[in-house]
Amino acid sequence: MAPRGPARTSRAPVGARVARQGRVSRGRTRRAAREDALGGQDFIYSQRSGVEEELFKGSVLGVDADVATGEHREREFRTFAALDGFHVPERFAERVATHVVKNLLKDKGALGATSPALILGIWGHKGCGKTMNVELACKKMGLQPIVTSAGELEDSTAGEPGAMLRRRYLTAARAMRETGKLSCLIINDIDAGIGKFKDDLGTVNNQITHGTLMNICDNPTIVSEGLVWRTDSKSTNARVPIIVTGNDFSRLYAPLTRDGRMDLWMWEPTSQELVEMIHAMMKDDGLTTACCETLVATFPNQPLDFFGALRARVYDDAVSDFVFNVGLDGLNDSLVGLDERRRLKLGDVTITLERLLACGRNVVGEQENVNNIQLAREYMR
Repeated sequence: MAPRGPARTSRAPVGARVARQGRVSRGRTRRAAREDALGGQDFIYSQRSGVEEELFKGSVLGVDADVATGEHREREFRTFAALDGFHVPERFAERVATHVVKNLLKDKGALGATSPALILGIWGHKGCGKTMNVELACKKMGLQPIVTSAGELEDSTAGEPGAMLRRRYLTAARAMRETGKLSCLIINDIDAGIGKFKDDLGTVNNQITHGTLMNICDNPTIVSEGLVWRTDSKSTNARVPIIVTGNDFSRLYAPLTRDGRMDLWMWEPTSQELVEMIHAMMKDDGLTTACCETLVATFPNQPLDFFGALRARVYDDAVSDFVFNVGLDGLNDSLVGLDERRRLKLGDVTITLERLLACGRNVVGEQENVNNIQLAREYMR
């Protein structure tokens, strides 16, 4: 008997197989789109990249999801819970308030053809209280700013810092119109982020950030976001005042700092303003105004942060006693151990004028060593 060959299997016609594969492919496509609408990576990063959300919103009010645009996710407003008890000089607060108010009046059409500068550039020596006083002035005005640091002005992706500034600007603009609360955009140490230093060629992000700020200054109520570039005034945003701080604005691109775009204001506190700020910082320690005047007279060329460092130095002796009593091998359990009953607290510290003066002389000596010895010159020979 001849061996039986392999059994034949019935196969569907080619047309039927193609139709079935098409239905499976379309089903996978619909399922993938549904997964994106429910929170896939494409949906999270950019709704406007082609991913549409019709599952919950439908197509009547539009398919753009609010969460994808960042409109309701990017809430980076600064709170001032840790700034209680500090003092902002009246001269500083009035300068910030004038800049904010005149820009908001321009947005309401109260200034007519007058167009104030959108950016207030506060510059001065290191440690003189520019950043802290800006936040104190905002707190005094009841203003909720969005704060950007110099480190955020660079990114591994070209163009991201400029896009981030536009998003935050529009977030502040929407907040003012939707909540009725004042807001502004603050950029701290801008010269450290996008300034040009010696032998520094700069980056694409430096150029884009300069260009973005210049464009916002020229068109403060028509700011684009994402892939949609706005060129008309059919839907305008609120005008948001911008405040930047830095030490040397000559390192910035000159057209950004020109009159009409940026109001430059140098902050250098007087001796009396310095005494008032120091007294507000140390009054809970029992120091009087006369003690603060003695400190300023003894160290006349020192900025505000110098006196804050003196206050921190006073705690060094108490911390050293704490370490001696606990022992190096017991620090883990005493500070961060899981057994809270074994954790110890630092005892009361008494701050006196004499102790502050002694700490001040030590800090000044260290400053002089850094300036005089300059070991870097030895290393670079």
